[in-house]
Amino acid sequence: EGPLTEEQVEAVVQEHFSEIQDCFDEALVRMASSNLTGGIAIRMEVDASGAVTSAVLEESSFGDAQTQPCIIGNVEKWSFPSSGKKNKPSTVIYPFFLRSY
Repeated sequence: EGPLTEEQVEAVVQEHFSEIQDCFDEALVRMASSNLTGGIAIRMEVDASGAVTSAVLEESSFGDAQTQPCIIGNVEKWSFPSSGKKNKPSTVIYPFFLRSY
């Protein structure tokens, strides 16, 4: 919801995807498993300037509880495009699907 477009959100996520991958890689080492799979959905509140003002777990089916705060901690530092003249915040729920091969 809000002025951020799906394309803008996807561009920022792709720019920072290595941070999400790092959280997943840490889980693989911690869990000593090569078969770790699941989804983590994060709800982000983004203010009009593009700053993430809140990032919280919306839903998770991932088997490692420490991965969620790792992802949230990274997402809280992200910057999205400002809403410009619209001067409105956005709410984004983004699902990350993590899977080892």
